[in-house]
Order: sequence, then structure tokens, then C-alpha cells
Amino acid sequence: YDEMKECKGIFPTSHLLVCLLNCCALMKDAEKGCELHDEIAKLGLESDMFVGNALVDMYVKCGLITRAHDLFDKLQSRDVVTWTTIIAGYSELGYCEEALKWFELMQIEGVFPNDVTYICCLKACGSIGDPGNGQVLHDDIVQKGLLESNLVVANTLVDMYAKFGVMWKARQVFDEMPARNVITWNALISGYVQHGHGYKALKRFLDMRNHGITPDKVTYICIVKACGSIGA
Repeated sequence: YDEMKECKGIFPTSHLLVCLLNCCALMKDAEKGCELHDEIAKLGLESDMFVGNALVDMYVKCGLITRAHDLFDKLQSRDVVTWTTIIAGYSELGYCEEALKWFELMQIEGVFPNDVTYICCLKACGSIGDPGNGQVLHDDIVQKGLLESNLVVANTLVDMYAKFGVMWKARQVFDEMPARNVITWNALISGYVQHGHGYKALKRFLDMRNHGITPDKVTYICIVKACGSIGA
């Protein structure tokens, strides 16, 4: 890119800039990312939604959530990806209540959430113990058919209820799922262990094996803890 800048009359495309910003995000290279932002501003690309989204994502991945927020406010156009990126940023950095506020603003703006938005917000609810918002999200997910069509969303929903300690709801979601994987079983088993239901955790472990699901490292860690809690 630096060599390209030295050649007069050659300008980077939006696609190239998005790729470069993604690289900065991956390497958490905020300094280079900021340099690219300056170049993008000079080229008059703040109105290209794909570039704008990549910039927000870069600042989020580099932990510069305030800059991501400021840039978000300046963007001329925003879509579900823009909103989800900023929501994910707040959630991943531990500002879960702020993430849920942004989710409310997103809906006020008339932007419909996607599966990634729901996953971020479910994780935020689970982290801060917010069953009220969690139930609202659950209702939306059911209404949109995501419980049946998106395994990651369903797994995150089970995990959220398990974190709340509302195991009957976690089990209810689990039972309603048309497909399950090791992550689904781990979420349920882990919830039982964390809330003192060692025997139920072991029962689910046996059920998991009977259903042909191969346990992973997380499963075995949970089962060891379950055995320890009941003196088995």
C-alpha cells in the first residue's frame, strides 16, 4: 500500500482498503489502522458503507471503542452490520449494559437485528444476569424462527439461561432444538455443574453419550467438577 501511494495517479479501491482494514483488525494494529483512516478521509470514502463498517470493526477489534463510537456517529449510512459491530464491541469489552442500550437504539432506528446481533446480545444478558432482556430476546428469536434454523443462536440461548441458573428454561430450549452438537450439551451440563446439580450433570453426560455425541475437553472438565461436587 505504501508503494502504491508513491505512484501518482494510482488510487486504492474500496475493496483493497477493506482488506487492509481487516488485516489491521486481525493484527490489532491501531497505528496503521489510524493511518488508513486518514487516507480514507482524504480520498472521500467516509460515505462508502463497506469501508465505514470495516473502519468501525477495526477500531472495535483494536479495543478503541470510543473511536468506533465517534466514527459510527459520523457515518452517513449504517446497516445491520454497522450496528452489530458496535454492539459486539461493547459486549466483548465488558460494557454489556451499553451493548444492550445500543440494541434498543438499533430497533428505534428501524434496523432489524440479524443472527449475530442476537448472539452478541444474549451473551451480554448472560454476563450481567439480565433475565428480563433475555426473555425479550428469546421471544424475538422464536418469532423469527432462529431457534430452529440457527444452531449457534440456540446454543447461546441455552448458555444464557444456564448462566442465569434458570435450568428449567435452559432445558426447555434444549428440548425444543431440532439439532444439537457438543456445544449445546456442554452448555447444559456446565449450567448444572455451576449451580450445584452434579447428579443432573452426570445424567446429561450419559444421555449425551447415548445420543452419539463425542465429549470434548470442556465436557470432561465439567464432569470432573460434577464428580467432585458429589464425592463420586
